[in-house]
Amino acid sequence: LEVLQGGCSIPSFALATLSQAGEVALVGGLTSLDGQQVLREQVVGTEPRAVGHELANRILDLGGRAILDQIREQQNA
Repeated sequence: LEVLQGGCSIPSFALATLSQAGEVALVGGLTSLDGQQVLREQVVGTEPRAVGHELANRILDLGGRAILDQIREQQNA
């Protein structure tokens, strides 16, 4: 949410799991308000904050910026 600059007003999701080896697997994404677009990615690493940031940046690169722009436009209308 920090990287996406959002909170409870954006349809984002995430699930983190921790392996016995200490790796964090984070699956997450972003959905358009109409549900037509769903962006989903997974990142694995040992530094939780870095894993979250990498996941968010991947989502933005996959089209998340456009989805967030649409959401903000609708919120400001």
